[in-house]
Amino acid sequence: MSTKRTFTVAVIGLTQQEQGVLTNCFRLSTHRPFAYAQVPFSAETSSDIVIVDGDDQQSMTQ
Repeated sequence: MSTKRTFTVAVIGLTQQEQGVLTNCFRLSTHRPFAYAQVPFSAETSSDIVIVDGDDQQSMTQ
């Protein structure tokens, strides 16, 4: 019996093109034992993974 695990990923400060690449990767992961799903970033909720644009100072302060 296989158990599928889905990790939630919040993204801060990436361009639409960069987010599009991640969306495609996440879509491909749906057929794997470990999947990834993008969720909105919120200080009130947690996600398993947070990806931040380190070159964007505003993103880094969130």
